[in-house]
Amino acid sequence: MSRCRFLVDECVPSSLARGHRRRLPDVSVLHVGDPESPRKGASDSELLEFCENQRRLLITADRSTMTDHVRTHVERGRHTWGVLMIGPNASLGQVLDDLCLVYEATEDTEWIDVLYYLPIAT
Repeated sequence: MSRCRFLVDECVPSSLARGHRRRLPDVSVLHVGDPESPRKGASDSELLEFCENQRRLLITADRSTMTDHVRTHVERGRHTWGVLMIGPNASLGQVLDDLCLVYEATEDTEWIDVLYYLPIAT
């Protein structure tokens, strides 16, 4: 079983990545702008390509443009390792709980080309 690895978009507060690392210290979580991750200001397409190449599930709150970029990415024959879209009213605690569930209860291959909205339960 391969566990999910994550990339947190820069539109998501870095406190989410830090909180996820604290709750699950063995999980691989990068935040845009961290070493080994895309630079701040990288385009949605660049983030999707990085996640595809690195087998990382993308966590974003960019509901305005990311869904179109995901659709275009997949239409071009590319793939995602999943995109988790954070809803506008989601609390940090809810999202962290959901990410822990994703990490502990699923395999990375279950998220291929899936776009899912968080929180899982409201």
